[in-house]
Amino acid sequence: MQDRIIKETVSEKQVLKRLNWLRGLFAILIVIGHCSMEFEHEILPLYVIHKSDMISVSFFFILSGWGLSYNYQHRTDYLKGFILNKPVKLLLIALICGIVDLLVSRCVGANNITWKSIFTFNWYVYEMIYYYLVFYIAYRFIRNKRLRLICVLAFSLLCSIITVMLSNKYNTFWTHAFHFSSFGFVWGIILHDYYDVFKMAGNMTNRWRSSILLVLLAMGGCVCMVMPSGSFIGGCLLHNLVANCVITLLAIWAYYVDYTKMPIVQYLTNISTEIYLYQFTVLRALKECYAKMNHTIDLTYVFWVLLFTILLAVIMHKLNSIVLKHIPGMHIRTEGKQM
Repeated sequence: MQDRIIKETVSEKQVLKRLNWLRGLFAILIVIGHCSMEFEHEILPLYVIHKSDMISVSFFFILSGWGLSYNYQHRTDYLKGFILNKPVKLLLIALICGIVDLLVSRCVGANNITWKSIFTFNWYVYEMIYYYLVFYIAYRFIRNKRLRLICVLAFSLLCSIITVMLSNKYNTFWTHAFHFSSFGFVWGIILHDYYDVFKMAGNMTNRWRSSILLVLLAMGGCVCMVMPSGSFIGGCLLHNLVANCVITLLAIWAYYVDYTKMPIVQYLTNISTEIYLYQFTVLRALKECYAKMNHTIDLTYVFWVLLFTILLAVIMHKLNSIVLKHIPGMHIRTEGKQM
């Protein structure tokens, strides 16, 4: 009875807010996962974190799809200024990151980053801008909820099919399965559009809820471990099965657990975008420094990467806010508001 009262008093907005505060934690997990790729010999805890990066990346896409569709329903004229405040803003932040990346690489003596590299963004930036535009078009011109969802799903499949075809032809970095994490955007929209069904799942007994999700996790996780990273079935279907189950479970737990009560996680959330973007700058710079010192990459590498990534993210978050503030019509991110 007490659980039922708790669930009934927690709104969808509160669930989203609580999930939103986990952005910083998942950003840190992604950084650690990328660090583990530089080790000559696998360290089990880091290996597990690296293999679960798909969940961390999917989290951002799910939260974006859910947050955008929720805000569209509850905010008047939400699409007004959307292009400027979503894809254009992300593009500007990524451009600034590219410039900083070039300057840092020059400081450490690395020559693999050129001026052209400024305009070569991380795949996440391309994907997120693509989904922003797909969302805008679908919600701007289609009124039927199901038809909108079908439209977004169709464009998601189209993007992935084209990506796989280009990857196989040009042998690009897009072959990595993490690209398929972007399907989480569609799942996020589903969680909002069918929130009543999701809430019914939250009203299940703990035994049934945990059993169903854990079985799906186990089935998908076991098969994912043996599927090649470029596999459409392994990357798209099974990785998303695992990731979506984990994050849905976190959303259900948000009925009972207020993630906003964790102060450190709250602060990291505010700079989560910068943490994700600038980790690559720090990863490359420190790798170059370790090589010049003939120092083997060990656990100290992870520590320094995390430390300098967070410090750089704090600085660049301040700088980004100053730059964006001077652009007419641009909304500045405030504490805790990332949806």
